[in-house]
Amino acid sequence: MMNLKYVVIGVLLACVLPPLVHTQPTRTAGDSTTFDFWIGEWDLRWSFGDSAAGHGRNTLTKILDGTVIEEQFEALTGSIAGLKGMSLSVFTHNDGRWHQTWVDNDGSYLDFAGGLMGDKPFFER
Repeated sequence: MMNLKYVVIGVLLACVLPPLVHTQPTRTAGDSTTFDFWIGEWDLRWSFGDSAAGHGRNTLTKILDGTVIEEQFEALTGSIAGLKGMSLSVFTHNDGRWHQTWVDNDGSYLDFAGGLMGDKPFFER
C-alpha cells in the first residue's frame, strides 16, 4: 500500500514543477506555394530492407492555372518495376489545407491531407 506521505509530496511537486512536455512543431496549412519545391523532373533511387534497389522517375507539373500539382511516377527497375502512378495535390481555400489523391496501375487509391509541420511540408493519412 502506498504511503500517504509520498502521495502528498508527489501532488505538491506536480503543482510546483513546470511540466516536462515534449513540444511538437506547430502544424499549419501553409499556402498554395508550399509544395512548389517539388515541381520538376526527379530521378529516384531507393532500396527496401531486403536490399532490392530500384530506380524510377517522377515528373511534377502545375496544371489548371497553376492551382493543382500533377505527379506522374514510374518505377523503371527493381522489385516494383512497371508500377505507374499519379497524384493530384491542391490547396483548398474552404478548409485551408492541402489534399492529395494517389492512384496507380496496381489499383491503389490513397488520399492524404497535409501542410507544414514547423517548416517541413508533409502529407498524412
